[in-house]
Amino acid sequence: MYGDGSLKFKQITWQNSSNEVLEKICTYEAVHAVKDKSDLKRRLGPDRRVYALFVENEVNQSNEPLVFIHVALVPELSNSIQNILNADEVLVPEEKELFKYAICYSITTQKGLGGIDLERFNILDQKELKAPLMRLCTRYILDEKRSNRKHALDPVANFHLKNGACVHRIQWQADTSNKSRQQSFGIMINYNYVLHSLELHQCSYKESGKICIT
Repeated sequence: MYGDGSLKFKQITWQNSSNEVLEKICTYEAVHAVKDKSDLKRRLGPDRRVYALFVENEVNQSNEPLVFIHVALVPELSNSIQNILNADEVLVPEEKELFKYAICYSITTQKGLGGIDLERFNILDQKELKAPLMRLCTRYILDEKRSNRKHALDPVANFHLKNGACVHRIQWQADTSNKSRQQSFGIMINYNYVLHSLELHQCSYKESGKICIT
């Protein structure tokens, strides 16, 4: 239960979801902005999933989503978010045996997950900074802790880790959008949810702060 209502987890589709909810996907998306109607339809395509968490009670009849989760079903692990966002080829349900990975590329609440903006530098060649930045990112994710000295300082990392994910791969220039270059030099992280070990990793992280790496 959530307050005076119950939480409902639903898949959003172009055909069966209300225009109000579809508009809110665009409004609330704080990670990778929805560009236009065709972009929204692509995110709701047969090889993509958008889920929403609603509160249902007498006042709110499941029209106000708390969270949107965007997922891409892909044949291989991607090292670039643009490959997911700009993919033209659509895999249809009949080709589901090609789906080897379900990549969650955006989780957004009404207020956004928040994050840490890096200071904006005037950089002529970011390649020169690749090695030190990747080392700093690794140290930041694995070693920098909150005041309890156990859990990851980064709010997005902490979100995934406390839900049982493992740090899988840090990707250089995985998001080449202007926003990402300014905030994190385009660096992104793949988090791996190993289903048979979720509870073990979740408990280990919450109790001791141990971070699983796959």
